Amino acid sequence: MTLGYTTLNSFLSTMVKLGTPLYILTTFEFKLSNVLDIPYNQQFHVSQPIPPSVKCYLIKAICHQILLGWDKYLCGFTSTIWEEELVRKAHRIGDSSTHSNWANRLIASIFQLTTLIWTDRNKTLHGYNRMEAQQLFWSCILEQVRHIYKYPPILDSRFQAISKVSLDQWLLCSTTNLQRWLSRLSHQQKAKEKIGEVSTPKENIGEVTTTRKEKIGEVTTPKEKIGEVTMTHQTMQVMTELADSLSHLNCCHHGTTAAKKHQCDLQNTRSSRKQPKN
Repeated sequence: MTLGYTTLNSFLSTMVKLGTPLYILTTFEFKLSNVLDIPYNQQFHVSQPIPPSVKCYLIKAICHQILLGWDKYLCGFTSTIWEEELVRKAHRIGDSSTHSNWANRLIASIFQLTTLIWTDRNKTLHGYNRMEAQQLFWSCILEQVRHIYKYPPILDSRFQAISKVSLDQWLLCSTTNLQRWLSRLSHQQKAKEKIGEVSTPKENIGEVTTTRKEKIGEVTTPKEKIGEVTMTHQTMQVMTELADSLSHLNCCHHGTTAAKKHQCDLQNTRSSRKQPKN
């Protein structure tokens, strides 16, 4: 959690030094907090209402970035529309260096952000040195072994049951022996699944198999309909994310409390969407 905040704050600080407008900064912070799965900590406040012309530009930029993907944003796939407002601002004040620096350093800052994220992730998972890496790997192996003994898989009768060897005996073995045992156990589980597939009764296979052409035609969806469904889903996704972003910008204008309440409502809505329907 702390690492995510640190890396994101470093990126946003660079954007502030480059003269990025507040409404772009708050949009970046809001969307990247969702991508990195960290709580939104509103650092920027839009003190004045956004002009209609700027809001139109912002809608175009957000829509374009949604189509590209905010996860792809961390790989450098950014919308070129973000630069349009900075170009107009540079023309108004008669200074092209602001736009030039922003355009040239945006991708470099994003790559630096991604590098920090992956560096922190690798240090957390694999340790800072070889000794820590070995300890983390050993802990991971032990966790897998304990999980197997807590929820033992059902193996074929020709394989030795897991209960034949106690957990304490395995915990005294080396990492190499435990790796070999886990690999062998995985193979035995796959063999059990293959044996179950082969022994399926023929009458059940006949029930599942559909031979009538009209039924096959009913199941098969025409290509044009697939295209319509895909486009509809993509359009709905763009509209949903755009509505979230604009609602968030309005909340930022009204204050921190409203913005945080909007973030909580958004998280509750997403969690309710993920719950399976009864």
